[in-house]
Order: sequence, then C-alpha cells, then structure tokens
Amino acid sequence: WQDHWYRKTFMTDKNVISNRTLKMVTNEKELEDAIGSNITIILNTEKLEISNHPINRLHSLSNLAIISNFEHTLLTSKDAPTDIMSITNCKNILLSGLDLYREEVLDRNGSSLSLVDCEDIELVGCELSGYTRDGLNCESTNKLVLTDCEIHHAQRLAINIIKSNNLIFNSSNAYFTEKHILVSESKHIDFNLCKFYMGA
Repeated sequence: WQDHWYRKTFMTDKNVISNRTLKMVTNEKELEDAIGSNITIILNTEKLEISNHPINRLHSLSNLAIISNFEHTLLTSKDAPTDIMSITNCKNILLSGLDLYREEVLDRNGSSLSLVDCEDIELVGCELSGYTRDGLNCESTNKLVLTDCEIHHAQRLAINIIKSNNLIFNSSNAYFTEKHILVSESKHIDFNLCKFYMGA
C-alpha cells in the first residue's frame, strides 16, 4: 500500500483507525460495498464515477472516513440532476483529498456537496468544482471544519449556510462564483486565512 492516506490523517484530530474497519477500494463496486458506519475507506484510485452509487447519497451514517490515497481522487458525476454528493443526518464524517466534479452543463442544479442535519463533519484538502448552482450547501448542521479546500465554478454561491452553527474554514478559497457567501440564521462561523475572489 502507498501511505499517502496515513500521512493525511495527521492533518485532522479525528481518530480514523481505532474501532474502525479499514477498507481499500479501487473501483465503484468496491466503494458501494464499503459504505457504512465505523468504516475508514481508502480510495486507491485517482478517479471514480459516482452517479449511480451510494457514495453520492450518504444517509444516517456515523464514524465514516473517505480518504484518497493520492493527492486527490476525482469523484465525477456525469448526469446527477441535483447534488453531486449529499450527506444527511450523519455524524463524525471525514472527507480527505476528494474532488467532487461534474462537467459543465447549461442548467446547473444542486450543490457540489450538500450537508443537511449533520454533526461533526470535516473536509481536508478537498475540491468542490462541480459546475453546480452552489459549491457547498450547509443546512441545520453543527460543527463543520474545512481545511485547505477549494470551492469554484459554482453558478450562484460558493458557500450557502442556513441554520448552522460552529463552522470553521481554514485556508480554504473560493473563486469563479457569482457570489461567495450567504449566511442565514447561523452563528459562530470563523474564516481563517481564506481568500474569496473572481479569478483563479
């Protein structure tokens, strides 16, 4: 095994080893079978198609980590009508080194990543670049940390925050979006060393 994924775990406070089942996946079928609670998934591939697999709709899971064993793993969605990936009613989720991408379409809908009714979510070194309406949609979520992430090519908003609390953005940039941030009924949101601009 390459050990890129293990070095990435030092960037987070989450313990993704103890009391977890570790699964190495190289294709869509293995990824589909690996999804579950108390699992750490290592993506030992640089690209996966996720349009028709459970990876794009995570629901009611806890203690799940998905970590690329490369600098990035491109998770592509060719024809997803809404969100590229949605995480709903989940707790203690880590995404590391993922690039959520959809090719440019005329009618942009949904978000690259949507978080709804979640708690304790962390993204490290991820890229939300999906030619969607919004880059990150965060709704009714508590405790979110983004570190070294990039959000770009969203049509409307880079970040949409609704009824969410305790969010921290560290060294995460947003660009090529019509507007950067919209916050509604939320509190305790910190941006540290982040850049928001129109160009790349």
